[in-house]
Amino acid sequence: MIRIEHFAAVFACFALLNTPTALGDEAHTAHRMVARSALKGLAPQLQPVFEAHRSSFVDSAVEPGTTWTRDRSMSRRKRWHDVQADVAAEEQNLESRIRAFDAFPRTERDAQRLYRRSSGRNGGRLPWAIAEIHQQLIEAFRSGDALQVTRQAGHLAHFVTDAANPFRVTANHDGSLTGNATFGPKRGVHSDKAPTVRERFGVALFAKNMADYESHIRVADDSAQQYTEPLQAAFALMELSVGVVDHIATVDREVLGELEITDEQGFAAKRSAYLDMLDERCGDIAVSQLSAAATTTAQLINAAWMSAGKPAIGVVTSDAATPTTRADGMAGGTDGAYVGSKNSNVFHKRGCRFARQIVPENLVSFPTSAAANQAGRRGCRACKPE
Repeated sequence: MIRIEHFAAVFACFALLNTPTALGDEAHTAHRMVARSALKGLAPQLQPVFEAHRSSFVDSAVEPGTTWTRDRSMSRRKRWHDVQADVAAEEQNLESRIRAFDAFPRTERDAQRLYRRSSGRNGGRLPWAIAEIHQQLIEAFRSGDALQVTRQAGHLAHFVTDAANPFRVTANHDGSLTGNATFGPKRGVHSDKAPTVRERFGVALFAKNMADYESHIRVADDSAQQYTEPLQAAFALMELSVGVVDHIATVDREVLGELEITDEQGFAAKRSAYLDMLDERCGDIAVSQLSAAATTTAQLINAAWMSAGKPAIGVVTSDAATPTTRADGMAGGTDGAYVGSKNSNVFHKRGCRFARQIVPENLVSFPTSAAANQAGRRGCRACKPE
């Protein structure tokens, strides 16, 4: 028999997923920084469109790591965020890792064969995911829909940022192969407790130094002029990432040793000192990776626009919007018959029990179910609003 408190726990979890948290913001700091910085490298014809829909673009750069993970229909995309490009490395050092990367197949079919021979597990499809989303962006440009363009571009920015994360492109994804410490249970890749070197570098360090790092991100001056092929760009970015894995792992071990951190409690107590020392020794790498990701994102957006034939994209203005639709295309207001959370891709009838769990600052509304569908949302399976 299912106890009432079990239902309460489920509802509490749902409410938590729809509540903005420090963890939610911290976990995707890098993705937001890359998206915002990439705007500077867009072709002049595109900049007005992306500036007008800036929030749509930046928020969409986070979606694959938030709403996608809670949508069962997106479960097949779980391995899009990673690739073990050094899976065949004979030793855990830079030289062996680079040799393995150079020999890593550039076709997905051959890469899957290599995974089966080397580890027996699916090692991810990140570069091919980037190429696939790039093609979707080309189609969005051809449609002339500014909201679709900025949303697809945001998704592209997410995976490009993943390719710039050194621990997203290696078989040593949590540092265990190089003896890096893990403190406490691993709760995904965005734990606020930063149990592994991946979270310590890619989440905690970036969140603490966001303002400083973002001010130093540089986008290549010729981003708007050069055509960039997506798969080639993905592998070039991954090569940079593979090249710094071992340095970051070494620094992590050194700093933990110098601070005599040996467990979860010790890390929590000395977290700030640890991050300061990590920044001192790896901050330049962090900014360099962010700059490479922002440049690549801008180049790929420009390339998609060129491949689509450089179409003119209209900007949705407040004059063209309905009273319940903001200029950036996100439904707003509180008088629509259907509602949703800005952190989800689901919409509900206003009286739905799940709708009542959405905090006011995240609440968005839609006048009709068709409007919600047009915004890329699906109906709640509980209240069935469609």
